[in-house]
Amino acid sequence: MAHSLGYCSAAADRKCRAEGQTRERIAGFKTPKTIDFIESLPRNASGKILRRHLRDPYWAGKDRQVN
Repeated sequence: MAHSLGYCSAAADRKCRAEGQTRERIAGFKTPKTIDFIESLPRNASGKILRRHLRDPYWAGKDRQVN
């Protein structure tokens, strides 16, 4: 099955493929505005993912943490 994803450099290929797949599979208003890849997920001592730490960079400098 061929997918038309537009032009992607080798470094941005993974991000470009992820964006293309989300556009193909879910509604436009549900597609993420950005896709960021990180090396490792922050975890607590019991191994649970610290989702608040993942959100912190996006809310830096904002008064409220809602859209």
